[in-house]
Amino acid sequence: MGRFVLLLLALSVPAFVSANPQPMAVCCFSDGHCTVEEGEDACLRAGGFVVPRVEWTCEPNPCPAPGFGGCCRSDGTCETVEEATCVDEGGTWHGPSVFCYPDPCNPRACCLSVSCVVATYPVCHAQGGEWTDTECVPCNPCTSEYEEPSACCSGESCVIRFAYGCCLDGGTLQYVSTCAPCNPCVLNTHGRHACCIDSGAQCFMTAEFDCCGRGGMFYPTELCLPACPVPVDQLTWGRIKANYR
Repeated sequence: MGRFVLLLLALSVPAFVSANPQPMAVCCFSDGHCTVEEGEDACLRAGGFVVPRVEWTCEPNPCPAPGFGGCCRSDGTCETVEEATCVDEGGTWHGPSVFCYPDPCNPRACCLSVSCVVATYPVCHAQGGEWTDTECVPCNPCTSEYEEPSACCSGESCVIRFAYGCCLDGGTLQYVSTCAPCNPCVLNTHGRHACCIDSGAQCFMTAEFDCCGRGGMFYPTELCLPACPVPVDQLTWGRIKANYR
């Protein structure tokens, strides 16, 4: 009975499931026909090249006719034509596997890991980079995959964003992972001052955001001398002198 159950389980479980399945890919071939493959690797193994598409479909056929490819004009524009036509018109032909999207003619941001360099799509692809239709400055588009989202401040407004999105919005990244209950966009404006915890038993100098996170009482104009500041209505001459001993 036990062996029978194990056999049923073995038959019901797929032999292999990829831990990181690739998205579907629209795949073009040199003769102009189109297929939809299970990922870019499958397309390349079949001898094709991947076409960037919003939808994974071959209708209408996005593949250029045999012998057609991206041609860069002197004015920076791109047209899909035959090599002879491109050369006769003074253009630079990039071959039948290069389209006019992504743009092969104008250098844009190319991500090599977290480094951003300016390159055309063919050059970026040849270097193993990820070409993006953006700029490298002032906001680096290459960092988001390698970082955790953090608090992004616009005035006193706090949202959790990646550094690139925060930069595009004109915000200031705080490199802390939360906006609540301690808002770093409001609580980091006073510099380092006295923070009292344990009902005033301990006093240390820190920023208001850090003090809030520790559950402390922050005094934006006071110092630890060395004890916690005492509210004005509780001051005595003895306490004032103790702070300076």
